[in-house]
Amino acid sequence: HEVPLEYHLRVTDVDDSSAGACQEWETAEHRYDVTGLAPGRQYKVEVRQRSREAAWGQWSSRTHVYTLDPVVVTMARIGEDNVTPCWARAASRVAPMPELVVSNACVTQYQLAVEELDAQ
Repeated sequence: HEVPLEYHLRVTDVDDSSAGACQEWETAEHRYDVTGLAPGRQYKVEVRQRSREAAWGQWSSRTHVYTLDPVVVTMARIGEDNVTPCWARAASRVAPMPELVVSNACVTQYQLAVEELDAQ
């Protein structure tokens, strides 16, 4: 009976020194979707493997990644009974780095929601 390999993933918010800035997960997969990160932030990502003898190995070299900046909505035109919203990704505050990993995620769809606020 062979013991499956396990991986320990650690993601640290480089811009935040609080105790919650580091998140960790264990998985048997070679890939893990990390969610709940803040937009426009720099993170340090490391992984290590548990040996078949159940001892954790050394941490990998660090990879630094930036999450994308949020989408900002402005109004191009406001009429009595209509509006024309515009949206674009905020200008990045981050200078490019040689070791930077950028997601190849591509926005393929937007959803626009308009809600009426109670008039006071």
